[in-house]
Amino acid sequence: MVGSIIPTPFTQPDAEHVKTRFNEVFGSLIKSHPKVAAMLSETRDDELAFASFPTRH
Repeated sequence: MVGSIIPTPFTQPDAEHVKTRFNEVFGSLIKSHPKVAAMLSETRDDELAFASFPTRH
Protein backbone atom coordinates (compact mmCIF):
# COMPACT_ATOMS: atom_id res chain seq x y z
CA MET A 1 0.00 0.00 0.00
CA VAL A 2 2.63 2.56 1.02
CA GLY A 3 4.72 2.01 -2.08
CA SER A 4 1.73 2.53 -4.33
CA ILE A 5 0.41 5.77 -2.82
CA ILE A 6 3.62 7.69 -2.08
CA PRO A 7 4.36 8.42 -5.77
CA THR A 8 0.86 9.71 -6.53
CA PRO A 9 1.50 13.39 -5.70
CA PHE A 10 4.27 13.42 -8.29
CA THR A 11 1.92 12.54 -11.13
CA GLN A 12 -0.54 15.37 -10.61
CA PRO A 13 -1.09 17.98 -13.36
CA ASP A 14 -0.32 21.15 -11.38
CA ALA A 15 1.01 22.50 -8.08
CA GLU A 16 -2.41 22.77 -6.45
CA HIS A 17 -3.21 19.10 -7.14
CA VAL A 18 0.29 18.03 -6.10
CA LYS A 19 -0.11 19.66 -2.69
CA THR A 20 -3.65 18.39 -2.24
CA ARG A 21 -2.65 14.82 -3.09
CA PHE A 22 0.42 15.03 -0.84
CA ASN A 23 -1.83 16.05 2.06
CA GLU A 24 -4.22 13.18 1.29
CA VAL A 25 -1.35 10.69 1.25
CA PHE A 26 0.01 12.10 4.49
CA GLY A 27 -3.44 11.91 6.09
CA SER A 28 -3.92 8.30 5.06
CA LEU A 29 -0.53 7.27 6.44
CA ILE A 30 -0.57 9.16 9.75
CA LYS A 31 -2.47 6.41 11.59
CA SER A 32 -1.40 3.30 9.69
CA HIS A 33 2.27 4.19 9.14
CA PRO A 34 3.19 7.06 11.48
CA LYS A 35 6.95 6.77 10.91
CA VAL A 36 6.52 7.06 7.14
CA ALA A 37 4.15 10.01 7.62
CA ALA A 38 6.69 11.70 9.88
CA MET A 39 9.42 11.31 7.24
CA LEU A 40 7.12 12.75 4.58
CA SER A 41 6.26 15.67 6.82
CA GLU A 42 9.92 16.43 7.60
CA THR A 43 10.89 16.49 3.92
CA ARG A 44 7.71 17.99 2.48
CA ASP A 45 9.28 21.20 1.11
CA ASP A 46 12.09 19.32 -0.61
CA GLU A 47 9.74 16.71 -2.03
CA LEU A 48 7.33 19.26 -3.44
CA ALA A 49 9.89 21.74 -4.77
CA PHE A 50 9.33 20.45 -8.30
CA ALA A 51 5.74 21.71 -8.22
CA SER A 52 6.97 25.30 -8.55
CA PHE A 53 8.81 24.54 -11.79
CA PRO A 54 7.21 25.35 -15.14
CA THR A 55 5.11 22.44 -16.41
CA ARG A 56 7.38 21.78 -19.37
CA HIS A 57 10.22 20.89 -16.99
